[in-house]
Amino acid sequence: MSFSKKILSFTAGMLFLGMMTNCAQAEEQFSKAPYQSIFYVNDIHGQLPTMIKITNASAQFDAVVSKLDNVDSFKLSSGDIFIGSDDNANKTSSMFLNVNEITETVLGNHEFDMGATKLSKILPYVKAVKVGANATYPANNPIKNQVVKSVVVTGKSGEKYGIVGAQSPTLIERMKDPSLFEGITISGGQKAYKEIQSEVNKLTKQGIKRIIVLSHSGYEEEKELAKHVSDIDVILGGHSHDLIFDITEGKNLQYSPKGEPVIITQAGRDGKNFGILNVEYDKNGIVVKAQNNVFTTADFNKNYLMLTTADILLGQSPVLGSVKFVEPLTDRMNVEENPYSEKFMDIVRSETKADVVLMNSANFRGSLDLGNFTARDIGGIFPFKNKMCIVELSEKNLIEALNRGGSSLTAPDLKPSILQVSGMTYTLSKDGKTTKATVFCQNGNKVELNVKNPSDKKMFTVAYDDYLLAGGDAFVSLKDAKVLKKYDYDKDQIVINYFLKNKDTAPLELRRDGRVKFE
Repeated sequence: MSFSKKILSFTAGMLFLGMMTNCAQAEEQFSKAPYQSIFYVNDIHGQLPTMIKITNASAQFDAVVSKLDNVDSFKLSSGDIFIGSDDNANKTSSMFLNVNEITETVLGNHEFDMGATKLSKILPYVKAVKVGANATYPANNPIKNQVVKSVVVTGKSGEKYGIVGAQSPTLIERMKDPSLFEGITISGGQKAYKEIQSEVNKLTKQGIKRIIVLSHSGYEEEKELAKHVSDIDVILGGHSHDLIFDITEGKNLQYSPKGEPVIITQAGRDGKNFGILNVEYDKNGIVVKAQNNVFTTADFNKNYLMLTTADILLGQSPVLGSVKFVEPLTDRMNVEENPYSEKFMDIVRSETKADVVLMNSANFRGSLDLGNFTARDIGGIFPFKNKMCIVELSEKNLIEALNRGGSSLTAPDLKPSILQVSGMTYTLSKDGKTTKATVFCQNGNKVELNVKNPSDKKMFTVAYDDYLLAGGDAFVSLKDAKVLKKYDYDKDQIVINYFLKNKDTAPLELRRDGRVKFE
């Protein structure tokens, strides 16, 4: 697929032409010099299948802009390209940034899943400049000398651009083990605005008039950033997984304290989309025309250079089975029943012999295409590599955990996500309260839970990972439960081992079966 011609309105009377399938036609439309064209990604979360397709799109972008002398092109990342602590996933994430010549990136929260020390050993292999103006790294922290507050880059026109980083102020509190940050502090709110403004001021004093912020703070915070910091032109965001099309005044078009326009955009999550933002500035560096394109990654064929390089780097991955049918995932999977949980969590339950299996929805990341799937594909669906546990859990703590997950329905910004389950069904009200729950025990008993007055004496064997056991995402009722068994590996390895043992398994049909209902 190629980039199609598209005309969008920025504000009344301000139009800008996007990427063209015909390069000669594109040259005509970019007749004024210089324009800026930005290829941007965010929150890919280590998903190799989408990385391979984005790489193909990136090559097409290069083929177009390379023929346009009066277009300054950039490839930028707003973080969470990495995810989890799996070395193979992190190798492919590094490779993705390098192969696609991403020149600047901000570090997202998932870059730190592996801990600061381990991250510091990977970052030197990432050629992109790492930016973050609102983060403080202590002198003894291994990342201190690998992150800069801002950088100045020069387009092929000779025009200079400033790029500033804004990291997520909630990054640390979402970690299973905050000690992995090793003394790093990240400011938010007014303090962050002052720190970012200070860095922007340094750039403007150098005569830099065109300034981009790479942010991993979330869409709502990014809108506030636009309103509180002057002289920013563009905010390429991440973290909240918003899919932002076009440019809409009052939403992703905000105005700075000086009344100057600021464009904000994101491209969803898991590499399912990527964006191209085209911008025209006046002589004072103020945005006068812009066009935002968001493309669906699935529409682009695989890039076989990236695929082959991954196979060389990681080795061939064994085929485990095939997929016959899969219900499409939505952008609301943190608060919906996940079709993948129906099969894969049932496998975990059968292998662990637990009454119930719990998994926070945010633990599911990847997806499968129709046809054969490999062990690497399964690893992409469960990227975090925690350790599975079997615990003894009371009816009361189980209901409290379901309610905690249900709070996502009314407070999505908190992002605990609902709990996906196996071995039980449950129903959530609109306010996120559990109104009905049934456990199907391994001994064949069917137990209706008392959701209004649950007992702390009625016990079940429950399997979940050590992230939840540590109270991750504020699932405090799952914290410090009596551990009956702890595995040395995560749920992905349980699923992989199952398919290796059962090679004649019928093709999968991944469907929701209604085990999580909503009133």
